[in-house]
Parts: sequence; structure tokens; C-alpha cells
Amino acid sequence: MLLLALFACDPASEQACDNAQAEGPSLTVGTGETAFESLNDGEELRWVFGSQGGFHVWGSLRASGIVQGASDNLDDPDNPKVSFIVADGETELAGFHDIPHHVAGGSPASWEYLGDRLIFYETDEDYLYGLPVVMRATVADACGTTLEAEANVVLAGDPG
Repeated sequence: MLLLALFACDPASEQACDNAQAEGPSLTVGTGETAFESLNDGEELRWVFGSQGGFHVWGSLRASGIVQGASDNLDDPDNPKVSFIVADGETELAGFHDIPHHVAGGSPASWEYLGDRLIFYETDEDYLYGLPVVMRATVADACGTTLEAEANVVLAGDPG
């Protein structure tokens, strides 16, 4: 797992920044629609066949040392910005960049972000099956803290 932490204080209150940073920076990439499931390098990551004919995987994160943001306003500048991708080398196969997300739960600085659909741009099941990929996430908060993590996994089909 790769972890990068950068600190600088910005728009969020200094107290919120201090509280988050006191918990220590940590970001873990996982999967799971309703509960966090950690991913270890080399494990299979099963895709889901979606109702519109494509494939997706569930992306989930576990983090500490980052300010969670506001509860009900996605445009709030204190919400962390999340990038979450699945890539084959330098080619992105699924995901998104710099989307503001409020996350809740845990202590003010420790939380889980669960069940985001990372929808594949590629719909060729034969190409995707058994493909080694990296699942990579970046979370940046209003305090200037940026965390990055990744897991190297192998794509596998939906068992159902």
C-alpha cells in the first residue's frame, strides 16, 4: 500500500485540522457495498454486472487524519475531494477525479467511505477477466492534507 500525506492549513477551522492531524494519517483502499472489506495485493476483485449492461466494482475507503466535511451540502468547501480509479497501467478503466464527498462515522477524524460504484468504461468481459489492475484513491481535505493509497488486484467476474 502506498501512502502519501501532506499538511498545510487552509479554509477549515484550525481546531478541526488539529484534531484530524492528531489522529495520524491513514488511507486504505477496499471494496464493499455496505461494509468495508480490505483488499490485499494479489487478491481478486469481483465486478458486478449492472442493470444497464455494464460492469462495476464497489470502491470503499477507510481513513484517518482527514477532516470529514459538511453533512448535507456537497458544495461545502470543507468537504474532502475524492479521486478513485481502477487502472491497467496508465489506462484508466473506471472511476472519477476530484469529486467532493462528505463522509460520516467514526471519530471526527476517522471514517469509512462505503459503496461507490466504479463503473468500467470497457464492457468486454473477456478483456476484463483476470486482468491485473491497480485500485487507487486520493483524498484531499480543506486543511491541505492529501492521502493516497492503492491495492494491486486481479479482476474477476460476478459469481452470481
